[in-house]
Amino acid sequence: MKSSIFSYLLIITMVLSSCKKKLDLNPTASVDATVAKQNVDLMMVGAYSLIGAGGIANSQEGALYGTDLLLNADLLASENYMQWRGTFNNYTEVSEKSISVTNTNTVRMWRKAYMAINLCNTILENLSGLSAEDAALYKGQALFIRGTMFFELLRFYGEPSTQRGIPLVLKSTESFESIVYPSRASIDSTYAQVLADLKLGKSLLPDDNESYADKYTVAAMLSRVYLYKEDYANALAEANEVINSGKYTLPSSVEAAFNTSASSEAIFEILQTTQNNAGTTNDGITTFYGCDFDIPGSASRGD
Repeated sequence: MKSSIFSYLLIITMVLSSCKKKLDLNPTASVDATVAKQNVDLMMVGAYSLIGAGGIANSQEGALYGTDLLLNADLLASENYMQWRGTFNNYTEVSEKSISVTNTNTVRMWRKAYMAINLCNTILENLSGLSAEDAALYKGQALFIRGTMFFELLRFYGEPSTQRGIPLVLKSTESFESIVYPSRASIDSTYAQVLADLKLGKSLLPDDNESYADKYTVAAMLSRVYLYKEDYANALAEANEVINSGKYTLPSSVEAAFNTSASSEAIFEILQTTQNNAGTTNDGITTFYGCDFDIPGSASRGD
């Protein structure tokens, strides 16, 4: 009898030990910063995810290209051509050009853009262990994303009347205790940093980088930046470089440009998938623009 009891206890102990090993797992929804910094590719994917619609919850998913960088720009520029018909007061304020200090959509654009900038800074500071080719590839992409975010922030938050641009954060921050709050740079200084990031990024990237930003992606963004600066000669030169590359062609119809995951004219696009930029009943670019029962989250909205 004692032998049987001992056997049962041994089996129970082994089962509990096995269960403990299986239950004692590292979290899969987050990665420790020390571990993440050892994998630059992981951080690079995270940077692309942040400017799309991933990387953080708490109503921040649509803060950048997932919704607000596009929707807020349309509402601000519409001048009665396009109207906001939804019930979210944050977008009503943007449409009416009477934005309160408590407008969470303008706050979340600012916050998430600087999250992406911070991650790009982290990538730029952790390239020493890579081959020269890999280091150039990651550096070029990080500079592209950082320069693009500086440009998008400047478009929304720059103050032409005072010539104040945005804070230029060029070093990473790993903890709340180490956060610094630089003052706004001038508009000219902000443009200079945007152009420096994009031009250096372009020089480091190949003609083709598969699903990620390449030389012509950055050239297209440079063309837009020069256009905003009213530097039309350089805007034309960068645009012509993209056109003359032969990589892109206009599709045969408007539907062929949009109802596809890889349009022949797409220079830079962020796909809408169930994992990233999916859209919900309360957020997401398709949610607000679409009105189709076949598109999840968009049925009957069309805000």
